Amino acid sequence: MIKYHITTIKNFICTLRKPDIYDGIVGISIIIYAAFFSYLSLFRFNAFQLEFDLVIFHQAFLNTITHGELFTNSLENASHFGVHFSPILFTLLPGYAISPGPHVLLIAQSVLLGFGAIPIYLCGREILGKKAGILIALTYLLYPSLHGVNIYDFHEVAFLPLLLGLTLWSFVTGRKDAMLLFGLLSLFVKEDVAVIIGMIGIVGLYRTRGGEWSDRWQYIALSALAVVILATFLFIIRPAFAPDGNLISGQITQYLNPAGNLATYNENRIIYLLMTFIPLLFIPLLAPEIMAISIPSFLEILLSQSPYYYSVFYQYSALVIPVLFIATIRGLDRIKIREEKSGKKIMMPLLSMILISTLICSFIYSPAATTIRINSDIDETAMNEHREFLIQVLSIIPEDASVSTQYNLLPYVTTHSRIWADYQEQADIILIDGTFPNRAADFNDDAIKIEEHFLPVITGDNVYLFVNKKSSKIQSELAERIQITTAG
Repeated sequence: MIKYHITTIKNFICTLRKPDIYDGIVGISIIIYAAFFSYLSLFRFNAFQLEFDLVIFHQAFLNTITHGELFTNSLENASHFGVHFSPILFTLLPGYAISPGPHVLLIAQSVLLGFGAIPIYLCGREILGKKAGILIALTYLLYPSLHGVNIYDFHEVAFLPLLLGLTLWSFVTGRKDAMLLFGLLSLFVKEDVAVIIGMIGIVGLYRTRGGEWSDRWQYIALSALAVVILATFLFIIRPAFAPDGNLISGQITQYLNPAGNLATYNENRIIYLLMTFIPLLFIPLLAPEIMAISIPSFLEILLSQSPYYYSVFYQYSALVIPVLFIATIRGLDRIKIREEKSGKKIMMPLLSMILISTLICSFIYSPAATTIRINSDIDETAMNEHREFLIQVLSIIPEDASVSTQYNLLPYVTTHSRIWADYQEQADIILIDGTFPNRAADFNDDAIKIEEHFLPVITGDNVYLFVNKKSSKIQSELAERIQITTAG
């Protein structure tokens, strides 16, 4: 098997050509995208706008590097492998080890999502032509749903547009060996990717029905790999890393009560579908055999009880974005075939309209545009001064202290072995920042409990630090550190 994959990689490299100006334009566009979204993500981090999911991965990487605990974190109360199957994360460990911190994850996410334009460009160029390849790649980089994946914390699905995109490009262009290789790599991103890869195999078998075994075995192998990896995760890996956890994956529960789930938020589901398809002018629907690959993923998204799933502001659209763009290319190819017969030039003007439509939609409801508008009124000087004060407060908290804090402060306490979101009576420290009233309000109902079980230590600049009355050791350490800080 290893020898087969090495041969596949060699054959793939041999198909690469000398770069031209079109490649250069796409490359520059990717660099601009990655730089802009890296800046925007880091700005949001410094403005205390990143929260829960970033903490999961930041602490998981930190514990792996510093303590040898395989992707353990407090918020999942176990290893991340007890929740999701994401061995692809190992590829980021070397970079994180060189410069530990959330900035590495946020920059890597922007770069990876930018790289997702590569398979879209290659597929568009090969099927539609060089200029069309550039336009479809630019459309991808401007796509509002992609920006939601990029802006919202950090997630392993950042790998998906690149790897699944390469799988789909190989699929539609007949590179079956490369499809098998990239499909296998895609399976290492997350367990629910298995249904996408399995569907590629099923669609491939349907398209080649009646054909020879030599033309079909890769599709069977792809579907088999998807089933084996999903079953291995659910019945072996997940119970091993989270023995007390629920065997049923969160991505499967949607299918257990679809009628109940669909009883609420239906207008949100319709809005999500419109926001997903309008930028592309519904062209993906002209390629139903490609869109069929995304049916399980759309069901996972739309049948969820949580409205976060069917929102372009969150990461879940990463499951369908590569399929949508490959389907767009295939749909445009069908229009191109018709225009060759009729003599009317339709495809390129239509692709230009798709680019313009995506640009307009991006300006109206892209999470990036929304973030810029919201943050345009922020006083950066005041924000930086408050951040410096908060970091000074954080510096006096003993490393062995457990901390309970609000969601947007969680990324700043990940070095503590035990952390919680919101009130926890067993915590050594409670940290509240009233500068962010929407998040600080999560502690309002617990004010009496805090007064009963905790002592106030710091109350300044809307920052409130409390220590547990039972944590005498932490109280002593805090007193010493405050004295040293004050003397300094």
